[in-house]
Amino acid sequence: MNETLKSSKAKKIGFSAVLGILLVVGLSSLAISPTGNLNQTSALASSVRPELLLPSSPNPAPPSNACESMQVLVLLDRSGSVTNEGPATVQKYKDQVKKVWTTLSNISKTYGGFTSGYLWAFAGRTADQMPMLLQGDNDKNGVVNEEDRNLVNNDVLAKYHAMTQDVYFRNDNQPMFPANQMASYGFNPKNEDTKYFKRSTYTNWHEAFLMAQETVQEANAPSSNLRDYSMVIIVTDGEPTVNDGPNHTWDTFAKNKKIDEVHDGSVSTSSHATRTKEVVEALRNGQNVKNSSQKFTPVQVYGVLIGGNNSGKTRMNNTYGVGNWFASNNFDSTLGAQLLNIVSQTCPPAATLSGEMHAEIVQSPANIIEDSQATYLVDVTNTGSATLDDVLVSNGTVVNLPADDTYTSEGILSPGKKRRFQVSVHIGGGATSTNVTIPYSANVAEDPSIMLAGSPMTLGGTLTSTLSVTLVPRPA
Repeated sequence: MNETLKSSKAKKIGFSAVLGILLVVGLSSLAISPTGNLNQTSALASSVRPELLLPSSPNPAPPSNACESMQVLVLLDRSGSVTNEGPATVQKYKDQVKKVWTTLSNISKTYGGFTSGYLWAFAGRTADQMPMLLQGDNDKNGVVNEEDRNLVNNDVLAKYHAMTQDVYFRNDNQPMFPANQMASYGFNPKNEDTKYFKRSTYTNWHEAFLMAQETVQEANAPSSNLRDYSMVIIVTDGEPTVNDGPNHTWDTFAKNKKIDEVHDGSVSTSSHATRTKEVVEALRNGQNVKNSSQKFTPVQVYGVLIGGNNSGKTRMNNTYGVGNWFASNNFDSTLGAQLLNIVSQTCPPAATLSGEMHAEIVQSPANIIEDSQATYLVDVTNTGSATLDDVLVSNGTVVNLPADDTYTSEGILSPGKKRRFQVSVHIGGGATSTNVTIPYSANVAEDPSIMLAGSPMTLGGTLTSTLSVTLVPRPA
């Protein structure tokens, strides 16, 4: 992990506590059964046989500076069951996960602190998504240092969003990765021999947490000068199907009894969750799962289950403990609301967060022939401090401008960023001039609870343009 040194180890990151408190709040406020009669925790507890529920180590208590300094590690499921949902759902999934970084950014702007994060994406293997971001001058100050990970900076936030957008989803059973990405984006950065592992579609919670432990232990060790992590979140859509064995060792993944890993692809194998739970509890206790004498600052661990049947919910209870995970019924707005709710309850709103937008016509025709189409280019800019979602221009299609990093063509629109639309307007006949109106709109992507009371959450307006029309005589 190529992080620069922090100035003081004494000031601990507080996100562990923030997320811990908020997830419990989120469970009580958001997790209602379809009947509306029973909350999620009660429903799940009643549907699971008592002997299946295992004791859980509690999450560590929050530090006092929780809203001033946060660092979160996210484990993101990109297994075959996610990919099978199709490109549109995968895109919504990425857009909602981006809100983790946006929420951290808003907290650092509100409280003047340092917020950051780390992303691993997992299937059968766990892939480090951070290498290119860590090597970049993301805040554009001419120096690669710790500030290139500080989400208080909008340029850094844009890089985190781009990194999440680049998470690679595939479902053709080939151990490959995109030609334009580093090998670590496709598989575990350890020296994998792909002849042993031909399927990228399995779900390995266990290895994901082993990789999280490596990252956390390096930063949180008493002798380390790196910023502490305080929270690990796993976002998954189903049960684990493989694990790395009882010795918690990354081996070449193979169907070979001499190799420790359990490669059966079955959701019914309880050891997949059991191995994971051992690492989860080690993280919460601040000790290496393979060597308890190796101590580090403990972190909180929470799970997010998207969809899932009763068996999957039982696995979540067994692995993370009742109250230590919460549910989303989809990959879209419900997931985003749950993730945003994690931090909003502990860090109260402040006037520094507001939703504003500006739209302008940057190219338009001076005249047009009657009964034809007029084409306009419209730029929409996020001029507020809150992120925007569902940015639309009436009859407009997005124009991709990859060479200009002030523009973003998809997903959430960060503060200061622009999106360009090409707009087609039909001009009727019978007049020598016409007034064109082009409505535009967006929604504030933040959880309303972190905005000041009464803040507008839906924004919009109308652009106008006057055109000269050339009348064309019609055949008799």
